Amino acid sequence: MRPPAHQIVEDLLERTGSAITDRNFDRFAECVCMPLLVETFEGRLRIDSEASMRDWFNRNVDFYDIIGVTDMQRRCVSASYRSDTMIVSAYESRLVQHGHRLEREPCMVYTEIRLVAGRWGVWFAQYAIADSDVHNRVLVQASAHERSGDAAHSHDAGPGPGV
Repeated sequence: MRPPAHQIVEDLLERTGSAITDRNFDRFAECVCMPLLVETFEGRLRIDSEASMRDWFNRNVDFYDIIGVTDMQRRCVSASYRSDTMIVSAYESRLVQHGHRLEREPCMVYTEIRLVAGRWGVWFAQYAIADSDVHNRVLVQASAHERSGDAAHSHDAGPGPGV
């Protein structure tokens, strides 16, 4: 019997949240399938290498440090199996600074999670951050490597083959 979709999502939220607050890229990467497609009101970004993923992770953790985030309160609002190997979910995320919520609205995040090689991982995340254009841009900002060569247009592409 397969575990409830909600349980898988909550586990991923816990693991990614602690990886972000601990600045532990390897633990975070265990929860992601590549290519990863990230989308906000400011656009979309396709991440399809470990180097790009590490750069994206570090930029986002640095942004949280700059705005004073010490923790995140995230809770699954909805989760269901789309197939035996895909879960769709929505969760609410609130940013916390030393035990107090930051003066920002919570954001909603829609995710698609795939089972690949016996491991569940996020491969699509759509963030609805209504009160911070800067946060939206940080999430979809390409690294210098992604802005050069053929990768410059990778953020416009959808999921890759087999995704």
